[in-house]
Amino acid sequence: MRRHRGSSPANHPTADTTRSHGDHVITRTHRRSALLALVVMSLLLALAPGAASAALPDPLDRGPYTATEIPQYLAGTVNLQEPNAGGGATTGAAAAATVQVRGSAWYPSDRATPSPVIVLVHGNHSSCDSGSAPNCTAFKRNDRGYAYMASNLASWGYSVFSVDQDQLMYYQDNNMGKGMHQRRLMIAATLDALYARNQAAVPDDANNNLGGTFVGKLDFARIGLMGHSRGGDAVTSFIDYNRTRPAPGRRYDLRGVISLAPVDYERKAPYGMPYMTEFGLCDGDVSNMQGARFFERSQYINMSDPFPRIQLAVQGVNHNYYNSVWSADSDEQSGADVACGPAAANS
Repeated sequence: MRRHRGSSPANHPTADTTRSHGDHVITRTHRRSALLALVVMSLLLALAPGAASAALPDPLDRGPYTATEIPQYLAGTVNLQEPNAGGGATTGAAAAATVQVRGSAWYPSDRATPSPVIVLVHGNHSSCDSGSAPNCTAFKRNDRGYAYMASNLASWGYSVFSVDQDQLMYYQDNNMGKGMHQRRLMIAATLDALYARNQAAVPDDANNNLGGTFVGKLDFARIGLMGHSRGGDAVTSFIDYNRTRPAPGRRYDLRGVISLAPVDYERKAPYGMPYMTEFGLCDGDVSNMQGARFFERSQYINMSDPFPRIQLAVQGVNHNYYNSVWSADSDEQSGADVACGPAAANS
């Protein structure tokens, strides 16, 4: 099948309005761009065989279901261990640690049939609003930055879990490993925990609060992943990790993966499922468009692969504003660039 190269639409001044989410403000351009990416994923996971050819809805529209929020789910713990990328035994922050499997979730509480599962994975950012990692007195809650898209998707019938990695980020080999293996372990632990809670209720305790909320409610034949920044690299590398995960670990039926403004530390070539990479042309963090490498490598890894690969490069879009928590911290567009500076019409 021919690989599809996405267009790079120019933004219009009318698309530069903002909407607030909680205490945060995120540009409408970024909202629409990120939601369009998730609309693509929702079509990949849709029930109807012909859904992928249907007209795309406005990504800011709401669906027919009641989107119910779990501000912080707790689903057990996971043991993290990132190999020392420089050789030798792991020490210090990259040494073995046990952290909670937690995050925020939105689900269609009035849906009668099991819903597809979408897991969102944020990137690297500060862990604390106050205190010191890994035991912040107030965690940053980077997972909350995708509430605008998660709530929207839940209204269309999807159960969406945004993974909180505020503890994880302390336990990463930042010089070389960049925490990528830790993130693979966290994605796997999240899916394992949700799979178990789809089978039977788990009693509430200090590390569990979902009870029987999702028993029989999740469709594990339809799973989608979306990652932002280092999370975009993590979901891409998870494709291979999932294929080769040793027993007793489960391997999951991934139906689509999206990398949003990703880094490319792992040098993966995604294949075997629909895959999309999206990045902004005003990205002041990953300014060399590393996400394009995934798209290019994906075309040559398996020439018989029938699944589409899509690339979107979006004019006027930066790195942080896909996440409303990150956008509240600072404006990365501080330079005098004509096209991407803070005074530019489309920034």
